[in-house]
Amino acid sequence: MATAAAYLCTTAVEAYAQNCKPRRPRPPITLTTLGPCEFNPETFSFAGTPAEQIRCLLRSADRTRNLGPQLDRVPAALASRAGQPDGLPDRDALVAHLIALGLVWDYAPFLWQPLSRARDNDPDAPQARYLVIHDTSSPFIGGRPFPADIDENRNINSLARYMCKDDWAFAHVVINRGGKMLLSRELSEPWRAMKFERATRFGTDLKGLFLHVELVQPRGSMPGRGHRNDARAPDPGFSAAQYERLALIYVIASVRSGRWLIPAFHAAIDAGIRGGHDDPQNFALDAFAASVDRLVHRLLHGEPAVAARPAATASPTAAGPATAPGTPAASAPVSPGTPVAAVVPTATETPAAERPRTQRANPVRRRSVRTVRVSNWRHARSYRYSRAYRYVRPKPGRRAVRVSRR
Repeated sequence: MATAAAYLCTTAVEAYAQNCKPRRPRPPITLTTLGPCEFNPETFSFAGTPAEQIRCLLRSADRTRNLGPQLDRVPAALASRAGQPDGLPDRDALVAHLIALGLVWDYAPFLWQPLSRARDNDPDAPQARYLVIHDTSSPFIGGRPFPADIDENRNINSLARYMCKDDWAFAHVVINRGGKMLLSRELSEPWRAMKFERATRFGTDLKGLFLHVELVQPRGSMPGRGHRNDARAPDPGFSAAQYERLALIYVIASVRSGRWLIPAFHAAIDAGIRGGHDDPQNFALDAFAASVDRLVHRLLHGEPAVAARPAATASPTAAGPATAPGTPAASAPVSPGTPVAAVVPTATETPAAERPRTQRANPVRRRSVRTVRVSNWRHARSYRYSRAYRYVRPKPGRRAVRVSRR
């Protein structure tokens, strides 16, 4: 039964996900400097104390993609914790919190395992030290205004576009504006999502030193900035649910590391590199710091979990179904001597409608068939190059083409 379920799940993933790996090899990255924050390859860290590093690494890029000056003030909730081993919540309290949120299967079984390590998981290399915050810069809406229901819009918040059926991933975790999460890479798996990490002078030394979180943020074009530029971002840039879930990932990673990770922006690390990114845009540090403070206070004082917003049941068309018991993560041990059943949420603990669900890259999707009428055969051939469709040659004299999803 388990083998059959695993086979059906794998088949569903292949039918629903997409190939994300670039078709062409990415060009090599050659650095002229070690970045504005002065990375030291010998110590695997940036210059200064953790408090000084955070002032440099949490700088945003402006609309011209130029990095701003170092911050004069960093919220105390982040500056006082970064790089320190003190004040970490208890793992058992964190497990109980994950159970209440319905996120136990993807995160709780691994709380007793270390994070990824530098040098592509070299046992002698340091654990991940930095949590890099990105925005997806997608979907792109051109010159149109951002929708009023941006946090609930199914097209904007669909996690399906970030699900990959090959060996590729956009980040370790992707969080949409409704607070749903896609765990693409477990936090113990090294993954590179920045140009700086891929620089030729480092080889694979930096692979595993950074954890990556993508926050869904649509982008639009700005007049006078060139064809198809994506310099326009919504303001506020992110929802309260995204800050809550980002704080949760930050706490989970820090507990597993044994010390608080140092948060960083993608733009600050890739600054000065040709083709560097400007994300995240319009990120509210105070809102993120407040979310971290609330979560830590809740865990240390045993207060019940409160969802950032009511969670809707996941749908295949919006972001794929939620993870259910029986996935590979569900069978992993929680801790030595602790049965998995000890952390399995029961039906009476929290109503399913109130639990935000994490989506892993194993959705179940039914094949859909539709008929598209075309004016000529040349138009029908365009479906051949579409990622989502396959075409069937119509009978002579007919203009109806039967198209089915792959």
